[in-house]
Formats: sequence, C-alpha cells, structure tokens
Amino acid sequence: MFRAAIQSEPLKNILRALRATVDEVRVKLDETGIRVRAVDPANVAMDDLDLSASAFESYDATLEGS
Repeated sequence: MFRAAIQSEPLKNILRALRATVDEVRVKLDETGIRVRAVDPANVAMDDLDLSASAFESYDATLEGS
C-alpha cells in the first residue's frame, strides 16, 4: 500500500522538470521515500531524484509481504 500527502505545487515543478528531458522514468517507493531515475532518449543526461518521506505531510509505503 502506498499513501502520501504533499503540497502539489513543488511536486508539479519537479514533474515538469523531468518531463522536459525524459519520456519514461523508474520510480522506486519504499518506507524511506521515493526515488526517481531517468535517462533522456539520447543517453546524454540522467535525472536522479530522491524525495525523502520527511518531505511529505504524511507518508506510508507498506510493502506487501514484508
């Protein structure tokens, strides 16, 4: 289960920046936060973003079977 609350404007800005350089991203969710990695289609630039759970107003990432 994943449930989180965060102010929308900062998250929108992050997603706009990613969208400007990449078409696809890998998202890893765990109890420590969210990690996004993406490489542009030409393999020239890489986006590497860590958003810790403390950046959210509320954050719960419970892994099934853990």
